Amino acid sequence: MSNFSKSLSSYSKAYPGGLTELAAQAKLSRPSLYDAMSGKSIPRQETLERILKALDLPEKSSDELKKQHQVSASLSTRKKRMEFMQLKEDFAQQVGSYLLGKGLEVSYVSSREEADLVVRTGKQRLPLLALPLIHDYPKVLGTLLTAMYEYSSSKGFVCLPRVTPPDRKKSPTFDKHGIRIIAYKSLPKILARN
Repeated sequence: MSNFSKSLSSYSKAYPGGLTELAAQAKLSRPSLYDAMSGKSIPRQETLERILKALDLPEKSSDELKKQHQVSASLSTRKKRMEFMQLKEDFAQQVGSYLLGKGLEVSYVSSREEADLVVRTGKQRLPLLALPLIHDYPKVLGTLLTAMYEYSSSKGFVCLPRVTPPDRKKSPTFDKHGIRIIAYKSLPKILARN
């Protein structure tokens, strides 16, 4: 069961009117709501919006559920996984080009199991993962820790288009290991300070 399904199930079960009323308010059949709650299916974006409207969650909870939905939906089929990998490669190229344009020395890494980029600052080599969004926080942390070990680095970076509330929530865990989750455009400033 995905994080999205677990969260949706938790919020749905807490709905004061019960699941039958929630399904009716969201203009869904009850079995469809159960399928989404159990992880058997991932609702379309429009369906999710109707469920969120019916649940009337605080904005922060609603945003977190949307992010979890985006993660689940982006990996739900082989085709979507392939599309995500292409998006990830394109984003790594975008980040590399941006950093090169800012005068940083950047290397691209060929293996998919390692960091995407390595930035050289003086004698240090800093591994980066360039991700459109984080699907699996523990896997990302493990990948960067391995890369940091390989490059004898005490720092690593996860570069995203923008940092979301769920990313901020996980940041302290990454920070403990010398890894920062950042918006990629802030990296030159961060490196200039160190």
